[in-house]
Amino acid sequence: MTQQSPKRSPRPGSLGHQFMKILQAVFRPSMSRKHAKQDGRQKPFIMGINTMKMYVREMYDLAHFLRKDYPECRSAKDITPKMIDDFIAAALKRKLANGTLGRYQAGIRKLDEAMRHLKLKPAEAPPLLPTMKQGGKRGFRATTSTQTHSEEQAECILEFIKKYGTKKYGQVTALIVELILIVGLRISEAVYLRAENIDETERIVWLEKNRNRSKGGRPRETLEYDKAGAAFMSALKRRGEQNPTGHIFKNRVSLGDQVGNEIRRACTALGIESLGTHAFRKRNAQDHHARLMTEGLSDSEARLQVAKHLGHNRLNVVSESYVPPQDREV
Repeated sequence: MTQQSPKRSPRPGSLGHQFMKILQAVFRPSMSRKHAKQDGRQKPFIMGINTMKMYVREMYDLAHFLRKDYPECRSAKDITPKMIDDFIAAALKRKLANGTLGRYQAGIRKLDEAMRHLKLKPAEAPPLLPTMKQGGKRGFRATTSTQTHSEEQAECILEFIKKYGTKKYGQVTALIVELILIVGLRISEAVYLRAENIDETERIVWLEKNRNRSKGGRPRETLEYDKAGAAFMSALKRRGEQNPTGHIFKNRVSLGDQVGNEIRRACTALGIESLGTHAFRKRNAQDHHARLMTEGLSDSEARLQVAKHLGHNRLNVVSESYVPPQDREV
């Protein structure tokens, strides 16, 4: 009788792979924030696909740092607050943007919460990156700005892309830019828009949770778009109806990045500062706010309508990032 060798425990994989598996274990794409808080406690679940991708990407950066500076750290359980402090210090030396540093902090805290939730770490263990309430330092936040393109600049960028954009992505980028200007979607929402989301009768677009890659998986309806954009939106709807999946655009995984590249090329050629795809969303928000004020709404009422239209829950977001003070009652 041959003697069987004992089974070996599976290898945990690289640190980056371990981090990814831990985050995947708390990924709940069909859950809402309301359900996550039903028993009165905020569970460490990740509900948005884009949020999940962001956390995984940032934690792979942490894994690369640990592999280089702490080669003895082979398991996620071995990470200490000192290692995290050194990682943040190294990121500061690289002069990264506050928004990037803030995403690093959010990813580390989410990883810490997930490990405790999965019983991979004792509940009483010190936090990897304490918040201010826990005695830690103030976090980093992206610098907010209401800066956008003027109507003339937006039109110039759009026309340049139509005429001189690359053969592969120029025309589709022009469609997406015009869509964002008309409806005010995020780039991910625009890229994953379906024909069924466009209501030609009411002249609105409605987004259905994670199906449309809305932020945090929140469903919403946009404000009514202008009659001047109705023919364009109808043409997009017909385009989506010809696609078996109903999507208006193809090659969606990398399309957002390609759109950004086309916009940067156009801005460089025109001598206009490149503000990314979000600038066109801000242009839409400012136009809606001005129209609502003209119709008799107060500044706070108009900002509330715009906040819902954009998929934000707070008026301050509109004040800080979309509508400048000179356009409001301040």
